[in-house]
Amino acid sequence: MAPYTSLVTSSMMGKSRHMKEVANYLPSVYICLREETRGFGYPRRSPSIAEWLSMGATAAFSEAPIDYHFCLSTLRWSAFIVETIRALARWIDDPDCKFLRALDLSPLTKRLEFAWLWNFFAEPPYPGVLTKFWLQVQMATDTMLQEFPSGESAYAYFQKKHATYVRNAMKQLRQSFAKYQINDNSLPLLFIFDEARVLCNYDAYNGARIYEEHGTDFQESSGDNAEGDQMPFRNFSNFCAVRRALRYLSAGTRDVPRIFAIFTETTSRITNFQPTSWKDPSLRVFLYQERVSFRQSWSFPVSTFILGF
Repeated sequence: MAPYTSLVTSSMMGKSRHMKEVANYLPSVYICLREETRGFGYPRRSPSIAEWLSMGATAAFSEAPIDYHFCLSTLRWSAFIVETIRALARWIDDPDCKFLRALDLSPLTKRLEFAWLWNFFAEPPYPGVLTKFWLQVQMATDTMLQEFPSGESAYAYFQKKHATYVRNAMKQLRQSFAKYQINDNSLPLLFIFDEARVLCNYDAYNGARIYEEHGTDFQESSGDNAEGDQMPFRNFSNFCAVRRALRYLSAGTRDVPRIFAIFTETTSRITNFQPTSWKDPSLRVFLYQERVSFRQSWSFPVSTFILGF
């Protein structure tokens, strides 16, 4: 479905420790989405970016754009991935050694260790510097989003430009690694989303809260108001959007980028993290008539279905 996996287990069972060990061997971008800022949760909530990711695509516009098939919502996450890679490459390549100074490392350092990426994103010596990094990513993402201000133009972006943007961003990052004697292009870049249930709680279009009992519900468009009723279906969560963005990384190219995502959680949201195929709304938007006929075809008693096994 997409280059990602989920790691779900109870608190204090070693998820963060495991991710930290993995980050010693693979370049990793760590983001903690924990909403509760009190207590002693480890790692701490990522500054700035955690709140921004819960917003919808409309936050980048003064007026809510049309996003019929959630293409704009998906583009926001695709742009976020691309701009994060670009920003990381710029910081590592910076003539003033911005990345190294953020970790209190010597500007004369000749070799990069991947564990430094974990320290930068998960255990920053200077949280204000990490905030500055994420603010740059947010601004660049919003700017890119405004270049394609509707679902139709976002769809055209995925058809014509997306593959080139991803390929060039990864090339830029590989070149920055090469300056520090890392030339293994087979290593994947990991995006780690900790406390990932937050992605299931907010709509990717407007940031509205999605409650569990309505998490997979869809609403038919009335069609009465052509201006104000452009979205026939609702509750397309940020998790669905980022998963689709990950799927689209390889769209239009034979050179599949080495990017992989890991979602960690303490409580399993099965219908979101591992949905059954007939409940998964992430790949396409079904026509209302198709959904009605599908429900009618499965309208026999549940007991009959269970006894059939």
